[in-house]
Amino acid sequence: MMDKKRTDDTIMAILWQSLEGGDHDLEELKHKLQINSQFEDFGFDSLEMVDFLLRIEDHFNIAIPQEDYANLGSIAAVQDYISAHQT
Repeated sequence: MMDKKRTDDTIMAILWQSLEGGDHDLEELKHKLQINSQFEDFGFDSLEMVDFLLRIEDHFNIAIPQEDYANLGSIAAVQDYISAHQT
């Protein structure tokens, strides 16, 4: 199991991959987005979030049921979810 800092860094890297080629200014986001920031506050749409969460599933080898997506609105929530569901 990864330590929390490494997991957070990995989550952020996956997020940037998910947002590449979109309408977001990634450099601006990198300065504004904090671990407890809500993704919706930055205008992430549902397709971006699904792509992000699918990448999280693949990378961490976990399954995230769609009903849990609504609870994963921040980096902190995703990190906690990974910690709770990773074997």
